[in-house]
Amino acid sequence: MSNLSDELVATAKRISDLKTNMDMSDVIHIHDWFKQRYYKQISDDSSVSKCMRTNQAYSQFVHPMKAVENGYVPDFEYRYITEDIPFGLVVMKGIAEIVSVETPTIDKIIKWAQSKIGKEYLVGKGLKGKNLKEVRAPQSYGFRSLDELLNFIYVDMRSED
Repeated sequence: MSNLSDELVATAKRISDLKTNMDMSDVIHIHDWFKQRYYKQISDDSSVSKCMRTNQAYSQFVHPMKAVENGYVPDFEYRYITEDIPFGLVVMKGIAEIVSVETPTIDKIIKWAQSKIGKEYLVGKGLKGKNLKEVRAPQSYGFRSLDELLNFIYVDMRSED
């Protein structure tokens, strides 16, 4: 989680460097976010792992499991993977990709998850898999640069007024 967060913070920093008028200050490391958001519910905030393990708000969270012959296995068809990966992490990877931020941790997670759900978004280090059109990554819409993405967002937002 910490390494993944490092990659997202680096992406926000790159965007700020490229577009100095964009305020990305709300993008903070997950460790800082845990400490700010759950400061009353965490008994040990010394690391991301400790924040998660000692967070009273998370005490009832478990990953759904499936019964199998010799016990239980994770239910890889549950939304934590089938929704959060393609509509969360793949989108974040797409934004990082268009601003040229390396994402080895995100890549590792996406590759693992796509193998569990039978999808292909990431091939090598790039979002060019056969199922990419099913997600909302910038590459799904043909955007290859930050300017293209921002122009679309700003034009789309203005047209809604």
